[in-house]
Amino acid sequence: MNILLIFACLILPITFVIGVHNLIAHLVIPRVMRSRASRSLYFMSAFIGVPIHELSHAFFAVLFRHKIDKMCLFQRENSGRLGYVQHRWNTRSLYQVIGLFFIAIAPLFGAGLVIVLSRYSFNIPIDGFHYASQATNIVDLVSVIYSNMTVLIHSALSQWHAFVWLIVMSLISFHCIPSRTDFNHALKGSFIVLAVISLLLLVLDVLNFQTASNVIFAVWSISVTMLSLVFISSLLWWGILILFSLVPKR
Repeated sequence: MNILLIFACLILPITFVIGVHNLIAHLVIPRVMRSRASRSLYFMSAFIGVPIHELSHAFFAVLFRHKIDKMCLFQRENSGRLGYVQHRWNTRSLYQVIGLFFIAIAPLFGAGLVIVLSRYSFNIPIDGFHYASQATNIVDLVSVIYSNMTVLIHSALSQWHAFVWLIVMSLISFHCIPSRTDFNHALKGSFIVLAVISLLLLVLDVLNFQTASNVIFAVWSISVTMLSLVFISSLLWWGILILFSLVPKR
């Protein structure tokens, strides 16, 4: 099993989305905070997504036996920091060090769970939504993303509750992306996680090559498809915030 393939499938999509989102945040947040209109919109947009973000961190911190010292589900700071979970761990515990990776990316899981559960709870019609296949190249991937966005927009325009759902879910996606601090914590545990997953897939490879391949591409398909929607939500809302920052002061 090619370890570089595993790295590309499991790590790079997350790294790309987190990296671009935080780069834009670094460049845009100061401008957003200088404008009353964009600052107000930014804080309002975070009202639902940030608590989900921080609760996801907290859940995984408890799961991996970290000690939570302090938690803030939502705050209004001009620095753009909207919440936090301060936690400690035993650096000699392999389990707790591995947990750093999952705690850092936990908001992606939390947002995904909320999106899936709410979609079925409110019976949002998204017939035609599909995941990228393992034979997908970059052109096909763009086609899949475009097709899925078309399905979501068509659903939103057909029913008012689907429109509200899409707006709220896009905001949750926007605020579920791990911060730069989260990313730095993820790096501390990512190499150990990669080694463990590689070993697991190697065992699967020995037992049944097709099973191992299916595991890799299933994870890749779901992660790339869902992360593409998160990424588009990020770009969309950063664009809206920039436009609001252009509103002249009265």
